Amino acid sequence: MGDDASKKQKSAALRDPEIAVLKANSNLSEKEIEELYDEFKELDAPGTGRMNKEQFIKFYTQIAGSDNELVLVADNVFAVFDTNHDGTIDFSEFVLAEAIGNKKDPDSALELS
Repeated sequence: MGDDASKKQKSAALRDPEIAVLKANSNLSEKEIEELYDEFKELDAPGTGRMNKEQFIKFYTQIAGSDNELVLVADNVFAVFDTNHDGTIDFSEFVLAEAIGNKKDPDSALELS
């Protein structure tokens, strides 16, 4: 019963149509998207559903390392996905940025952008 309540709570925040679009655009599984959503919610500005550059760089360096080159890469990835230049990205932009960051082949990563 607790699992049903948990699933309902999660689906209220992240709806099936959103998950379907993200799966199609990122080639991530539903489980991977839900895990990213949990990570995003831990780091985003409370109640905004958006993440600023510092929060994104913190996330990126936690998973990839914190050398100066990776910080620069994270900064550039953030700039690409902050399409309205307001200094924040939403969850959809975050998923696409993460999908590109995890690509092993640079040419296939460029296909997403």
